[in-house]
Amino acid sequence: MNWSSYIQHWDDFLEDWLKNPISLAQNDSLLSPPFNIDDLIEIPEPYYCGTQLSKSMELDAVIVNLNPGASAENEWVKFHCNANLQDAYMIYELAQCKSNHYQKINQLFNPLLNLTPANTPGKEWWETKRLKWLDRFYPSGNRANGGYKPEKIFVLELCPWHSKSFMLKPSTLLNAKSKKYIADYVIDPLADAISHSRLKGGKSGEPYGLCFGKAIYDILTKNFSFTAVNTWNSASASVASLWPQGSKGLIDRTYSLIEGKDSMNNSVRLLCFWYQSVGAHAPSVKFNSVENYIKSEI
Repeated sequence: MNWSSYIQHWDDFLEDWLKNPISLAQNDSLLSPPFNIDDLIEIPEPYYCGTQLSKSMELDAVIVNLNPGASAENEWVKFHCNANLQDAYMIYELAQCKSNHYQKINQLFNPLLNLTPANTPGKEWWETKRLKWLDRFYPSGNRANGGYKPEKIFVLELCPWHSKSFMLKPSTLLNAKSKKYIADYVIDPLADAISHSRLKGGKSGEPYGLCFGKAIYDILTKNFSFTAVNTWNSASASVASLWPQGSKGLIDRTYSLIEGKDSMNNSVRLLCFWYQSVGAHAPSVKFNSVENYIKSEI
């Protein structure tokens, strides 16, 4: 799938969704097990990107998330539409008052950019849970010194639907429809996006993406061709001297470089992070030395 087809798919999807959001959501292939989505009225948000998606694009980083969190806040509607709406219909009405094309909604509400009010929880979440971490992780420096630009970060949601808690069956095995969706609308565009990323391994020089949470790792390794190339945790000899201590001993966190293929047999490389099997927050500053070593070894 090329980028024009990918963009058109989500523009068409949003146009259909605006006509009857509940009906479309209830019949979406991703809502059957193992996914549990509880905000069906909210506009699906499959991706965020502040730059034009095309074959000539240059990206600073590519990030895979599970799905958008709880519904966005009334402040966004007040800011952009001068409206005061109930939470359940806010994003729906917002889409109506601005555009029926997702690429325009994405530009307007990209939580990585400065177009939205600074105090919205979605923007604060991206700032505290991802961008501050990327400021120190990015090899060529942080936002302040021009190391990377938030508008050149491409975020893919594994599932585009909002929920307060995105639950999976313990097996994390996908049904056929969900598997086809992720293959077509996540893995294929992910492979292409990563090929345009400036974030590259120190040893291999190959571009890679980032993902947070073991749920993504499990979905990709148990349902697709992804395998772990290397894994680092508190028991790894290569980083034993660098691993940080917590109040109860060595901190429980795992880094894993996984590789897979898209439908055209192109390579997809992702550096995944998680803690205590379920945590998806970015690592703390204590892991600076560990991460510098890992970046040099990728």
